[in-house]
Amino acid sequence: MRAAARELGRRLAAAGHTLLVGTDDKDDVDPFVVEGFLSEAKTSQVEVHLMKGAQKSYQGQPNVMHSWHRYNDWDVTVLEVVRYNADAVIVIAGLKGVVQAGIAGWMLGRPTIPFGRRRRPRIGRRRRRRYGITAPNWAARSTASK
Repeated sequence: MRAAARELGRRLAAAGHTLLVGTDDKDDVDPFVVEGFLSEAKTSQVEVHLMKGAQKSYQGQPNVMHSWHRYNDWDVTVLEVVRYNADAVIVIAGLKGVVQAGIAGWMLGRPTIPFGRRRRPRIGRRRRRRYGITAPNWAARSTASK
């Protein structure tokens, strides 16, 4: 899964997209997509969308911009990001939050690409207990159309 996420990040950067993510937690897929994206990107941006009060992530990384949203709830923040910031949504191997982002993308008419697994992906026990999800959603926005 991590190798596929890195490759996806490289491909998105090579195509000139902006990458929208929500975490740098190694129990999630986002950091591996960002790693691949930044290995390829020369000028493309990573936008880290954070709920109100969240700590900055990807410290010291080039081409990373942080955006704090007005909500203390991650599920509401995800909906806001999909509605106002994403031109397309790619969701990877998750449960509630990932499904919610995929449905939001689809309902808002965004191209939505889901990737999943037949078996439950392994994640850290702490994350499973706290959030009940395995991978956050993330989206790509084309800079070519701007």
